[in-house]
Amino acid sequence: PGKVGDDDVSYYYEKVPLPDRTEQSSHVIFGQLLKPGLIDRYEVYRRVNATTNGDNIDGTATLTRNDEQIITLDEIVVGVLHFGQNLNGHEGIVHGGVVSLLFDDAMGFAYEAMGIKMAFTANLVLNFRKPVPAGCNALLRVYHSKQPNEGNSRKLYFEAQLTSLDGQTLYAEGTSLYIIPRSAL
Repeated sequence: PGKVGDDDVSYYYEKVPLPDRTEQSSHVIFGQLLKPGLIDRYEVYRRVNATTNGDNIDGTATLTRNDEQIITLDEIVVGVLHFGQNLNGHEGIVHGGVVSLLFDDAMGFAYEAMGIKMAFTANLVLNFRKPVPAGCNALLRVYHSKQPNEGNSRKLYFEAQLTSLDGQTLYAEGTSLYIIPRSAL
């Protein structure tokens, strides 16, 4: 477990199960790309926040945007990745489309971790900061952006960052808007 803030507050990460077996074969990542040489590892963990007495609390994480502005958001999920050598756009650099796909997928895990059964990507914007080297390990952290009227809204806003394992290198960052269909409310 990690520590946040006061000594009586902690959090841990719980591995999120893979999609249902019937969905895995047609899923672009789990059915096609999660293979040696492509995406060698893709595991998603849900952040669970708790006090030492077991009560759930709101967990926040600090996110730096544009190397200046610091905002605090709720961290929802973390993806642990190992990129293979065969996903290149340019030699030795993971294709940006693969990175975009992983952002979209991890944000999908985030709404599920929040207990929402279905939502659709309405907008996904990525800013690539540094090339993602083929063969590297990385973390993809997804945060829920707080919205003033979020209790009455079908809109979900997420922000995410793809970094090196040590967090020192920011490869890409992005924002998204997901819409919850009325039938899923």
